[in-house]
Amino acid sequence: MHKEKQIPIALACDSNYFIPMITTITSLLLNADKETYYHIFILKDSFTDNELKQLNYFEEHYFCKIECRVVDDTTFDFVKKDARLTNPNFFRFSMIDMISEYDKIIWCDTDIIIQEDLTEYFNTPIGDNYLVVSDTLFDVIPKSVEIYKKRREIRNIKGKLFNAGFMTMNLKKMRDDNFKEKLIEWYKTYQLNTTEQVLWNVCDGKVVYIDMKYNLMIMYFHIHFYEEVYLGLRDDVDSVYKNKIKEMLENPVVVHYTHTKPWDVIHSNGRTVSSFTDIWWAYYKKTHIYDPKYYIEYQYRYSTELCNVLKNVNSFWFRFGQKNTRGKITLVLKTALKKTRTKIKNIYHKITS
Repeated sequence: MHKEKQIPIALACDSNYFIPMITTITSLLLNADKETYYHIFILKDSFTDNELKQLNYFEEHYFCKIECRVVDDTTFDFVKKDARLTNPNFFRFSMIDMISEYDKIIWCDTDIIIQEDLTEYFNTPIGDNYLVVSDTLFDVIPKSVEIYKKRREIRNIKGKLFNAGFMTMNLKKMRDDNFKEKLIEWYKTYQLNTTEQVLWNVCDGKVVYIDMKYNLMIMYFHIHFYEEVYLGLRDDVDSVYKNKIKEMLENPVVVHYTHTKPWDVIHSNGRTVSSFTDIWWAYYKKTHIYDPKYYIEYQYRYSTELCNVLKNVNSFWFRFGQKNTRGKITLVLKTALKKTRTKIKNIYHKITS
C-alpha cells in the first residue's frame, strides 16, 4: 500500500450519536477509491462489546483500519456543556497528543455524509498553517456579518470565519506550538461553550480555505439563502460566491447536517433540506445496522408533526386567499396525512410485534 493513499480520519461520539457515526463511516467507505486506505480513529469515553463488534465489521468488509481509542482526557471538563456541545466535541483537541503517529489528520463530525473519495481533499497543501477548512458564507450573508461583527472586535478574530465540523488538522504544528495549551487559556479567559470561536482566535489566521463543496452546511437552508442564490433570486451576493454555491449544490462532497438533524423532525424549511435529508436516510439504509423499525418510527413521528403543524391554518396557508379556501386545502392535506400516518403506524406495529 502506497503511503500517499493512506488517509487518517478521526470521529468522536457518545452513545446517542453511534448510529449517525456508523452512517457517516459507511458513506466514507462506500465512496472510497479502490486504492484509498482509510485509517479511522474512533474516539469515545467507553465502548460496549456491541459497539466494538459493529465497528469491527468495517475492517472485515472494507479496505480500512478501525482503531478505537478511549478518551479519558479531563482537560476541558471546566467548559460549560449543553445539549449541543457535549464532551465528544472536545475530543478533536484531545487527539492532538493522542494520535502521535500522524502529522495531519481529517476531523469529521458524525452528522455528515461523504459522497466522494477524500484523497484530493487530504492532499491539499497545509504548509505552516493549522487547518484546512471549507470556505463558508459566514462573512457573506448580511445577517451573519452583523452577528459576528461585535465578536470579531471583542476577541480580535483574524481571517475568515469557518465551521470546524470537517477539516484537516496539522497535528505536528499544533504539538510544536503548544496549541492545546493556547486553547485552554482562551477558554478560561472568555468562558465560552463553543469550538469554532476558539479556533477562529487561536489559529490567528493560519488557515487554508478551500471550496465550499467540502462542507455543505444545511443550516443555511433554514433561511433559504442557498436556494435563493441557486434560483437567481438574490442580487446582493457577489457573482463569485453565486458560482461557488451553484457548484456546491450540484456536486457536494461533504453534506453537513448542521442545526436540524435528518433523524429528527421536522424539516419544513424548503425542498433542499428535504432532499438532503433523503440522502442521509439512503446511506443509513446501506449500513449493516439498518433497522426498519428505526426508519418507520421516524416516518411516523414526521407525519404526526406535520399534522400538528397544519392545525395552525392562518399562519401556514394565508397565501391561498380566502379563509374558506385555506380551510378546504388544510382539511384535504390533514386527511391525507392522517391516512399516511395510520398506514405507517400499522407497519410499525406489525414490525415491532
